[in-house]
Amino acid sequence: MPGQKGDPRLARLRELIRRAQVRVGARAAELRRAHDWLREIARRLEPTTAAADDPPPSGAQVRARVEACLDALAAACATGEVAAWLRTKAEHAATVLRRLGDGLYHTYDVPGLPAVGDHAIDPRHDQGIDPPGDRFSLPPPDRLGPAVSVGHHLLQNGLGTITAPGR
Repeated sequence: MPGQKGDPRLARLRELIRRAQVRVGARAAELRRAHDWLREIARRLEPTTAAADDPPPSGAQVRARVEACLDALAAACATGEVAAWLRTKAEHAATVLRRLGDGLYHTYDVPGLPAVGDHAIDPRHDQGIDPPGDRFSLPPPDRLGPAVSVGHHLLQNGLGTITAPGR
């Protein structure tokens, strides 16, 4: 309604959000760009095909897709497209994926390997029960799909959380 300011709590909330955006806006944008790289790698790890009736891609095909993305990520790190405070994390994630190589991509060539979604990480989710605390347990990596195995490795090695400098 014209002339009315509304609830002062909402005005205060808007001001707090504005201040937070000013304070961390650049860092948030940098983190968003780095996150986009990780999402692209995850997308390339998915065994998708052009058409539904096409056979799933081989391990070699998936590896070629991921390696191309890792090469582009390395170039982005070298040119400064990836922020300096995130560069070592991005480079380490790429190193881990390259080292997993044969073992990771071999799983695409195993017939009948089930796809694993987030809901299957902890069976309690299927029962509507949240795992206790902020952490949850994962089954052994050999029981997971390839993309989740990579995520499992990164989480186990402390790469699941990126903290902004100064925190």
